[in-house]
Amino acid sequence: MIEERHFLGALQLAEAMGDAKSLDSGLARYQSLARSSDPATQCELSRLRAVSDAWIKVESEYGAGSLLNLDHPLIPRDFKLGLISTDELANARQYRDGIKVLALAESAQQF
Repeated sequence: MIEERHFLGALQLAEAMGDAKSLDSGLARYQSLARSSDPATQCELSRLRAVSDAWIKVESEYGAGSLLNLDHPLIPRDFKLGLISTDELANARQYRDGIKVLALAESAQQF
């Protein structure tokens, strides 16, 4: 049987990668975590649900894949495997570039 820490590890990896789709589907698949008696597991699961809920809203506005962490080392591998589409990569680049522009604009307003 797979241990809770492995389930949590998979969800945390999805978070580190910025993979909203995998985080959301993982939370749906790993229903056994909801029955965990470990308070730390419940706390982390609650946090990951909140992250997933927020990310779903962002990706509904900016497109699937927009939150992908393009600096994560597994992103190129997943792209080569067909797990991430060119559209998702484009959305991630566009979102990241938009965030940089906003940060620069806010920084310029401070002067």
